[in-house]
Amino acid sequence: MALALAGVCAAAPGVRAAHAAHAAHAADTAQLAEVPGVAGHRTIDSPLLLDLPGDLAPVRYTPGALDRAAAVQKRFELLAEEFSRTGFKAAALVIYVLSPEDWAAAGLTRQYGEPAALATDALVLPAWADDAMVARVRDWLGGDIPLPLGRPLLATREEAGALGISDLLAQIEGGRLLAHRAHLEGDRPWIAPVMAHLVARLAWDRFEPGRMSEIAALVDAIAARGAREVLPAGRLLATWNENLALPERAYFEARFLRAADLIVTAKGSRAARKILSKAIRGTEPLTEAKLVADVPALAGWLTQSFATPP
Repeated sequence: MALALAGVCAAAPGVRAAHAAHAAHAADTAQLAEVPGVAGHRTIDSPLLLDLPGDLAPVRYTPGALDRAAAVQKRFELLAEEFSRTGFKAAALVIYVLSPEDWAAAGLTRQYGEPAALATDALVLPAWADDAMVARVRDWLGGDIPLPLGRPLLATREEAGALGISDLLAQIEGGRLLAHRAHLEGDRPWIAPVMAHLVARLAWDRFEPGRMSEIAALVDAIAARGAREVLPAGRLLATWNENLALPERAYFEARFLRAADLIVTAKGSRAARKILSKAIRGTEPLTEAKLVADVPALAGWLTQSFATPP
């Protein structure tokens, strides 16, 4: 059940034009804003957003973006389904699929098209790729956007490709959100972000087998932007923060992705999932000593991936 770039949808130009008029009216009738949710987390409040119910990934979306909302919902239903196989029961996510106007009105700090997590409750993704987002994705990659196979029905191939890059980053954010929610932390600072990538990786392996080389290459391309001014020794692990700007953040994401790959390659998907499951149940806490003993290649990864503290 592949969800490759070729399957990404965007709203048609005519739909976008219609929504521009809707957005102008919306500015006078309602205000989108991040507000406290029932658990003290953040949501986006607007009576103008439409609802697409789902078992594990209900979507609230800008009018005119139903096809895109359905495609996004499929991806995150599968991510949540895969994570629930660890035994973690609270795997449901709320997804927002917003137009540029609604994104701006919500006051999100990330630029349009760069997925954003709202605490551990929700993710926000773009409803379509406008010209500014396409240019932004080109800048992230430092070159052309990979084009999907075939011709998307409701977007140009470049717009669909830009949405595909956004969805790739969103799956990493979704893995991190679920890992945070399940308290997948360890006794060293690298363990939590690597477990987040392992969550995302297991879903990719199950539902989009064979894509990891492509995904790694795309993350590497974005990471190259964050490496331009890095000293030859690299960045200190202590400087990692999930709120870094994308190029700097991607520098670390590329390395955490490699660690997750080492775990899956050494142990297989089933045994890798058991690592998460045991940590969630509390029967085997995540420790550097245990992980390196199980996956010896992680020792070399640690020494080669980050600068040595002074």
